[in-house]
Amino acid sequence: MSPNARLRRTALIGLSLCCAAGIAFARPGSDWVTAIVKRDLDRIEQLLPDTDDVNEPTEDGRTALMLAAGEARHELVLALVARGASINARNERGGSALMYAATGGDEASVTLLLTRGAEVNARARNGWTALTLASARGFENIVSILLAHGAEPNAADIYGWTPIMRAVQAGRLKVVRALAANQRVEVNVADENGQTALHHAAAQNELEIARVLLAHGARRDSRDRAGRTSRMIAETAGYKELAVLLGPTREP
Repeated sequence: MSPNARLRRTALIGLSLCCAAGIAFARPGSDWVTAIVKRDLDRIEQLLPDTDDVNEPTEDGRTALMLAAGEARHELVLALVARGASINARNERGGSALMYAATGGDEASVTLLLTRGAEVNARARNGWTALTLASARGFENIVSILLAHGAEPNAADIYGWTPIMRAVQAGRLKVVRALAANQRVEVNVADENGQTALHHAAAQNELEIARVLLAHGARRDSRDRAGRTSRMIAETAGYKELAVLLGPTREP
């Protein structure tokens, strides 16, 4: 597997850790939970008027609200919230309804959940937040909404990756622009390997993203734990145009 493929696979794993849609077993006799497990939102809608507990979760902690938010079913989200759905319930991986909505690109539900008290900086077990998820998925409008509601722009996951690094990794140019333009975003923060967003842009051959980062103060001379600058990474990978952009770097 190539380095880039490994990086992208890591991003997908991160998404699944927060907002799993995996197999879960329904509790005996619970049509509600069975509908969640089967991802049958139409059935949930049918059961909603008569269900006693809209917060009844699957074995892995998923709720109907999480599922509806993740599938961008805003009308159902509204109905569930009106029936008392728990806004900040978490699944066993730490995922919340807000994280699901951010992953699914549901701007209306993201806004609704935030106005109803969703914890904007809640973290999944892997350290991802709703902002991390929206950044990785490329939903720049949701990124802006979350930032406007106090999302921590430099929240690092368990690997030290920040939202802008995840956006760079996924090639989300518009999101990188939005984040880099935010005065609270630190473009030169390093992950556990000492790599900055510019290092990641070099590894991914993201020329335009590198230009954006440089325009917002990214340092060409930052070195990772292996002593490499972003230019060195680009040169090693054969990304000539990007290496030229990243400029000469004095050897230590």
